[in-house]
Amino acid sequence: MEGVTKKYKGRGGKRPGAGGKPTWKLGKTQTIRVPVTIAHQLAALSREIDVNTLSEKDAIALIEELILIVREKSDF
Repeated sequence: MEGVTKKYKGRGGKRPGAGGKPTWKLGKTQTIRVPVTIAHQLAALSREIDVNTLSEKDAIALIEELILIVREKSDF
């Protein structure tokens, strides 16, 4: 392979400033495993808490909705 030069020298690999920028105001995120039946509601609740647009009354209502879904799917 003599005589072959890289056309795009310096590309690829880890670079400062590369990648998507975080969208959460509360900081770093972590992947968790949750039941599919409540994943959407839990993600929505988390996002509302992050942007601080959720009233206490609305937060309680969403949490109660999650509890009802869990109770329907479980034995307690």
